[in-house]
Amino acid sequence: MPFELDADSHFRKTETLLGRFFVVSPLLFFLVFLFFSSVLAAQETSDTTFKIPKRELAFNTLPLAIVLGGGNLNEPRFTLVYKHRLKDKLALRVGGGISFLNHRYSFFNAPFNIIEQNDSLQLREYHHARYREQPRFMTGLEYTFGKGKVKWFAGADLFLFYTKADYTSEMAWFRLDTVAHGSGINTQYQYFLASDYAISRKTEEKRIGGGISPFFGLKWELSSMIGFSLQTGFDFNYSRRNFTHIYPKASGNDLFHSMDFSMNGLIQDFSIRIKF
Repeated sequence: MPFELDADSHFRKTETLLGRFFVVSPLLFFLVFLFFSSVLAAQETSDTTFKIPKRELAFNTLPLAIVLGGGNLNEPRFTLVYKHRLKDKLALRVGGGISFLNHRYSFFNAPFNIIEQNDSLQLREYHHARYREQPRFMTGLEYTFGKGKVKWFAGADLFLFYTKADYTSEMAWFRLDTVAHGSGINTQYQYFLASDYAISRKTEEKRIGGGISPFFGLKWELSSMIGFSLQTGFDFNYSRRNFTHIYPKASGNDLFHSMDFSMNGLIQDFSIRIKF
């Protein structure tokens, strides 16, 4: 089983004002959207109700806001969902998405193990991991509550996903030396790299799984052809994880099964909806 890394301790987010708005304070974004939607709903009359077409495409724009805000794309995911209305308030959903998990931990920001040590030398083993993109395919049902421009919706998707990761360990010697010359308490010491890095272990993980994702949200019909939606929810999934040991020599596979529960932030999806 490869090592595990705490991603939060190895990433630095460049947070601009827009980044804080979308990444750090999603609750504020949700409350502002809810407030304006409620005002619009209170002002509606029956003659402002649009005749909604049976088909629509919904594209999640939240990742674009995160990129513009200087955040990383670990979550949420880009998604494109096709919806076909079966009845007035019931729709079939089919779509796909991708999460960009392609991050590599830096050696000097990663944890290390001390393999061997004496008075002047230290043999360290550093670890890093690289996660690839995670495609996801889903289908489900969506039910809409209410009438008019602003409505609530809820439902659930069944989904399948696949991801791949590489885990690598490398060793190198470090030499203890003085940083500033002096004596007594003024002497400072620091370890400096004294050899090249050499790969000590390498493991590849392939993970495939599926599950169910209940959701609920709010949608606003801007016109008969364009609308917006705000969605949250959680994932409950089962996955099969296959670890292949590649280096120092091929030594077979380790197979694990896991069940996970996750909620990728309060706001997972802010979509533009094109109806036709």
